[in-house]
Amino acid sequence: MLREFACVCALSAAVFAQGWVDRTTGTGPFARSNHGLCYDPVRGYTLMAGAYWPSGASTPQADTWSWDGTVWTPRGTAPLVTFQGQPSGYALVWHAAAAQMLMITFTVNWPDGHFDARVWDGTSWSTLASSANVVYAPQSFYPCAAYDPVRQETIAFHPDAPGKVGVWDGSSWTVRNVTSPAIFNQLAPVHMCLDPVANRLLLTGTQPTGGTGARFYEWNGFGWNQRLPAVYPARPGAIANDTFHNRVIMFDGEYASTTPNHTWTIANGTLTRLNTPIDPSLRERAAMAFDTARSVCVLFGGSVSGTSFGDTWEFDHGATASFTSYGGGCLGSRGVPNIAAQGTSTPRIGTTFSAHVSNLPWTGPAFMLVGVSNSQYAGTPLPIDLSVLGAPTCNLLTSIELVEVLTNVLGAATWSFAVPPVQGASFYTQVLPLDPGINPLGLTASNGGHGVIGL
Repeated sequence: MLREFACVCALSAAVFAQGWVDRTTGTGPFARSNHGLCYDPVRGYTLMAGAYWPSGASTPQADTWSWDGTVWTPRGTAPLVTFQGQPSGYALVWHAAAAQMLMITFTVNWPDGHFDARVWDGTSWSTLASSANVVYAPQSFYPCAAYDPVRQETIAFHPDAPGKVGVWDGSSWTVRNVTSPAIFNQLAPVHMCLDPVANRLLLTGTQPTGGTGARFYEWNGFGWNQRLPAVYPARPGAIANDTFHNRVIMFDGEYASTTPNHTWTIANGTLTRLNTPIDPSLRERAAMAFDTARSVCVLFGGSVSGTSFGDTWEFDHGATASFTSYGGGCLGSRGVPNIAAQGTSTPRIGTTFSAHVSNLPWTGPAFMLVGVSNSQYAGTPLPIDLSVLGAPTCNLLTSIELVEVLTNVLGAATWSFAVPPVQGASFYTQVLPLDPGINPLGLTASNGGHGVIGL
């Protein structure tokens, strides 16, 4: 049955599938790494700020740009923050409680260092406040930050201070000692964003020196709880909170890898490597943000072995798995037959989807119809009135590409299948139970079920 069902789904596959699209325009920001990227919901664009090296220059510069999905627009300068003569890291965060677009950077006043907060007014960056010193003798310039919607505060982290965080409440900083530290390789980038399924901040970096693989923590408001996923990349990379699909999207930092497919989804501690036909070139220290208006992740820049990139990519997660009811059934001997997803089951790729059928006659078979259309069948518009066949008030709601006989157990049945990897494909279902004597045809009909295969 799986092969036949996969063929049905292939017939209805969506034109667009999940994946990356190179949106580089040829005119835009200079190549860079360790920059910040964040979507501004008030101004309706993705904002980027960070430092870069102009061609032939002996010192770096910093600027601000916005991306509207088509073109990059220069927005003026940005504060230049350096560490040992090199451009420092920038984190851009939308602090929703105060509707602030924040720039979080880390300043070293040797031998100490502190976080700085600046706010974007649509034209320029204004300094808000600096935190107390959080790091003694810092070794790196990789701060990261993200907004915690549960506590309505922005959390800033530096890998040289695993036992502390900077907490921004919209007007001032608090340096908080944590109950359990997040320990990483201090010389490698760290990334943070909200995991929308767990509704907790997700922090990722590389294992401490001598270890292998990425390391993950989640924020509980007081400390970091380490996550131990079953699979994970050798090096983490840029991450963004896809609020439309309730997933974190990550393009990993395995820049020296020969393994294909470097895009991952993360949800509540589970990492899944996606099979994407096209990926950006391998890199680390890139920045990524989720454009909530267009439901795509925007990735810019990054570097490998000292060479920075200036390309723009967008990732569309594609269809989300769903199963919804449409149309109506007709009355049988035990009520109107009904088809619905069983529990929380959805047709997610790599899982088994189950639908539950109820209100069948106590005994007798029922026929599951599966089709690719709910608008026409064999050139005839749907729904088709079945009264002409002897089933008044009953309608055919789907085309018929596959028929399966269901086992009726005291008026209920279950239909299950292993979901094939055809993301975006739609299928339509309806059940016709044998119900002798209820009408001249001896059949009734359920409502229709519309499934979309996704992640």
